[in-house]
Amino acid sequence: MNRKLAILSILLALLSITASANMIDKGLEALQLKDYFKAKTLFEKGLRKHKVGAHFGLSMVYVEVKSPFYNLDSAYQHALQCEASFRIAENNELKKLPDYGISEQQVLGLKQAVFDQAYSETVAKRTVEACDLFLNRFNNATQKKQVIDLRSLIAFEQAQTIGTSQAYEAFANLYPKSNEAPRAHALFEETRYHEHTAKGDIQSYAQYLVKYPASPFRKQAEDK
Repeated sequence: MNRKLAILSILLALLSITASANMIDKGLEALQLKDYFKAKTLFEKGLRKHKVGAHFGLSMVYVEVKSPFYNLDSAYQHALQCEASFRIAENNELKKLPDYGISEQQVLGLKQAVFDQAYSETVAKRTVEACDLFLNRFNNATQKKQVIDLRSLIAFEQAQTIGTSQAYEAFANLYPKSNEAPRAHALFEETRYHEHTAKGDIQSYAQYLVKYPASPFRKQAEDK
């Protein structure tokens, strides 16, 4: 009797695994047909037995712009969990992945798909705030340096629009290692000189020399 129960338990477990595997297949089919609601439901049901395939599918559900569930943070989390699950998956689960059309390269590429989409959105928005958000969310993205450079460029353009010495000084303090920092320092000195000597009288030049004796515009102020 115990032997029969044991065999029955094994058969039920195999049926459960097969059923969850079918969920991944059906989920990927639904995803191809852009039935995101059905795909999401099926992948979530398959999470217990087939973590790699289910997390893979869910990441795809969340990263697709046309999906009603579009959410890059969720897509990224499932990408990380898919990769982690792949590294510790048992052989029988790994053997099923080719049947789903899922390769190791695709698993490892999930994060990059998220990074690419997030980067496109950041470039489209083209604000310092959007760049900060990208760097906070995806600090290990392949586009990290590009976003850092874009952020400093945007901030420098904003400082130029304001055009005051305070704006240039603030930029130089915030982005001291940026490509624009040397130019910002030069504009700071030049703008500060013109701001303090705008009256063009002897007193304003004299006060400027007293206040900023190390200024690169010292000789020009003395000549005036």
